[in-house]
Amino acid sequence: MRSRSQPVPTIEYRFGPSVSEADRVVTRQVAEAFFKYGSFPQLASYRNAISVSLSFAEAVETTAPWQNIADFGSLAGGYIGTGTYSLVLMNFTGVRCGIGVTPAACEARGNGGDLGRYGVRVGVLHEFSHGGKIALMGYDPTQQGNRNLERMPMWFASGISNVQGAMLLAVIDGGAYSNPTIATIQAERCRNAPISLASITDTGGGWGCRGQGTGDFANEILVARFGLEKVLEFVSGSRLHPTKDTWSDWSSAWSGLFQRLFLQSPASFEQDVETYRLAVINGTDLPGDFLEAKARP
Repeated sequence: MRSRSQPVPTIEYRFGPSVSEADRVVTRQVAEAFFKYGSFPQLASYRNAISVSLSFAEAVETTAPWQNIADFGSLAGGYIGTGTYSLVLMNFTGVRCGIGVTPAACEARGNGGDLGRYGVRVGVLHEFSHGGKIALMGYDPTQQGNRNLERMPMWFASGISNVQGAMLLAVIDGGAYSNPTIATIQAERCRNAPISLASITDTGGGWGCRGQGTGDFANEILVARFGLEKVLEFVSGSRLHPTKDTWSDWSSAWSGLFQRLFLQSPASFEQDVETYRLAVINGTDLPGDFLEAKARP
C-alpha cells in the first residue's frame, strides 16, 4: 500500500458553516489519500463527493444541493449512491462524541480527544471504502444506495472498512498500524454479538457491532493472516451473491467463497473471532499459530 501513487480524482466538497479550517484540511488530506494509496481505484472513475457538518441539521442543509437526507435520521457517518454521486456524509460531532451530542458539549469534552480525532479521520476513509467495495464488485457506486453491500455479511462490509482505514492512516502518518477500537471496552460491549448475529442484522445497540466490537476484530484476523488484497478478493467474489434478505441462514450465500479464500468454515472462524475478543478482554496471549495462513478445522 505504501508504494502506490494512484491518480487522485476531483472530489467535490461541501462543508457546513461550523466546520473549522483544521477539519477541512484533515478531510481533504484523508479523502485524497484514500484514492492515492487505497485499494479501490475503480471508484475514481465516478463522481465522488463528501458533505461534512457538525450536526445532523447542518448535514441536511449542507447536503441539500446533492441529496435530500432530511428523513435519514441522525447520523455520524454514511455512504449513499445518489444517482449522480458516490456521496460520503459526515457529522464530525457524532463521530467524536456520539449521536445527539451538541457541538458545544462535544467541544467542552475536547472533541473526544485522541480517539475523537482518530474517529474523524478513519471515518472519512471508512465511508469512501463502501463506495470502493461496490465499484470493486463491478456495480455503479452512485446507484442503489448501499444495496450492493448487502451481498456481504454486515460484519465484513463494515469491519473491513475500519481495518483498511486504520492501515491507510498508518501510511498517511508514516507510522505503524494501530487500531485503538480493538479495545477492551469494545470487546466487552459486543461480547454477545458473534459474527453469526452480526451477519444479517446488526446487534449491540447504540453504535451496533457490525463494525467496532465485532467486525473490526474479525477483519483484523483475516488481514493479519492473509493480507488486505487477499481479503478484498472476498469483496470482488461477492458480486453474484444474493442480498442478505434472501439468505437461508447467516452464512449460506458466502460460505463457499469464504472457505476457499480463508481455508476454514464461517462457523470455525466465528470461534476464532471469539478467541481474539476474549484475549483482548482478559489481556491474555493468542495461541501460537493463531495468525498463520493455514487450513483450519
